[in-house]
Amino acid sequence: MSIETKKAILSERNQVFDTDFKVQLVESCSVENGIFRLTKDEKALYEAIFQRSDELISFFIPASGSGSRMFAFLYQWLEDGIETDEIQFFFKNITRFPFFQELKTDPNNKVSMVNEIVANYAHIPKGLIPFHSHKEKLKTAFQEHVDQINHFFGEKCKIHFTVQQEFERAIMKNVGENSSVSCSYQNDETDAYCFDEHQNVVKVDGDFLRRPAGHGALLENL
Repeated sequence: MSIETKKAILSERNQVFDTDFKVQLVESCSVENGIFRLTKDEKALYEAIFQRSDELISFFIPASGSGSRMFAFLYQWLEDGIETDEIQFFFKNITRFPFFQELKTDPNNKVSMVNEIVANYAHIPKGLIPFHSHKEKLKTAFQEHVDQINHFFGEKCKIHFTVQQEFERAIMKNVGENSSVSCSYQNDETDAYCFDEHQNVVKVDGDFLRRPAGHGALLENL
């Protein structure tokens, strides 16, 4: 292990375990206390300014997160079989999740159903998981972003997603042929080291396990 790697691991370990992240809440935001409410005349003024503008608008959407953490409680249930409140709530409401319509497993076979969910969705970007159901038509978060932005701004807008490179083709296929959509990748040199509960850096097959870091790692993309 190089000196640089040792320093990086020590620095990240300190950031994870030696920093107090508690937030002191003071009060709720309200109008004139953190929230500005425009008058009817102000709304009309700014809408007119926007309509006259020939500036190109761009939406920058961080979308490289995977679904693995979303389904961590399912992994845990498969491992120990403990019916926590979270697991019970999940099974009670399973038919309300849009992705339920795509499942081929008998819903009465909980183990097989969970295995199918994990296999289908845990490794892909969260934005590719069926997110809404509109009259039996499933839509992902990627599709919802594009539809909403196009509805309000039309061709005056460009949409840029930061994605995992291996899923770019699937994402572009998911949103359809759309010249306003582009993608870039989070620099893997900004990936963070992973630690266990004992503050030991995690290794997989002899290599350090690293995962994409937070949104600050996307500043160069922006």
